[in-house]
Amino acid sequence: MLKMSYVLSKTGVTSIVTTEIPEHSGTYSKYGVEEFVADGVIVLNYGSLGGRATRTLHIRKMRGTKHSEHLHPMEITRERGIVVYPIEEM
Repeated sequence: MLKMSYVLSKTGVTSIVTTEIPEHSGTYSKYGVEEFVADGVIVLNYGSLGGRATRTLHIRKMRGTKHSEHLHPMEITRERGIVVYPIEEM
């Protein structure tokens, strides 16, 4: 994983690597190394909020830039793809 990350960064490409987090594990990666190699970690979650099923997005880490540290409601639509809403709309 580290070698792949190095090669990709040297070629100047932007890459997206996905991994599944084991439920209730308390970690942000399956193997424990992905979150340290990556410049950014975005956590997508599907759960319940106020008795309603919701999807949320949390930017856990984004190296070199300021970002929101809040949980944001989101939805995945056919027309617009991933739509992230302001916190006020939760």
